Amino acid sequence: MVNLVAKFQPQMTTAKEVPLPKNGETIFYALTDGGVFTANAAENDLGEQRHSLSPLFFAGQEVITQYRLVEGRK
Repeated sequence: MVNLVAKFQPQMTTAKEVPLPKNGETIFYALTDGGVFTANAAENDLGEQRHSLSPLFFAGQEVITQYRLVEGRK
């Protein structure tokens, strides 16, 4: 996901705040040497691959899945 976010950073804006997402929304935050960047989209659009950030969304879902698998082994 870290490698993939570099591809999407040009679509992101500088984050001045870091609010939590609203219901049905996903917010991405990318911490870089140049600052914190953000983008958001509707979860349905991301999950249905109707948004340009969908690959980043699915990469994040895979990270979450791996964390859950590790926790399940404990």
